[in-house]
Amino acid sequence: SSRFSAAQRLGLSIAAMEPGHRLATGHSAASQAFYRKAAGGGVTSGAAEPGEVTRALTLRGAQQNWAILHGHKVIENRSWRIPVGWFALHSGAQQPPECLQKWMREEVPGIPSEGSLPHSAIVGAIHICGHRTVEQCNGSKWAGGPVCHVIDKVARLPLPVPHAGKLGLWEVDTGVLGTLQEQLRGVVVL
Repeated sequence: SSRFSAAQRLGLSIAAMEPGHRLATGHSAASQAFYRKAAGGGVTSGAAEPGEVTRALTLRGAQQNWAILHGHKVIENRSWRIPVGWFALHSGAQQPPECLQKWMREEVPGIPSEGSLPHSAIVGAIHICGHRTVEQCNGSKWAGGPVCHVIDKVARLPLPVPHAGKLGLWEVDTGVLGTLQEQLRGVVVL
């Protein structure tokens, strides 16, 4: 099945994705600097290809990762900007509250139960193509902001790669980086 671009599904204009487009986050300069540091200390771009990822992003809730990797969730919300490019997608060890799991089951028909999905593991890779405010996301149920990161491509791993997660954008341990990159080089980008 073909995957529509995230921008098309959200009704976002291509002009709004131009590099000069600025996002007002509502944060002071000091708090923006704090978030940039917390997000990975000066990372300016993701990998050019999925098989070249070296950094990862942890999400709490394996169902969220499943929804992303299966084309349902096309926005990832953060208080700081994730640079454009490819990043490994990690499922954290903790499960989200039951109310979020219930919401996911209602919004994504056929989604597996939280407990049946891998945790504490890298499960794929995502490509961030741009940033939006909640208002620019045309009422998407996934837009919570303040920074909405548009995911336009994904790559699913055939086998999860066990790994502890961290906050922000973090370096994948060298002991598993080769295995991760090798798997990502062999998958179809959706």
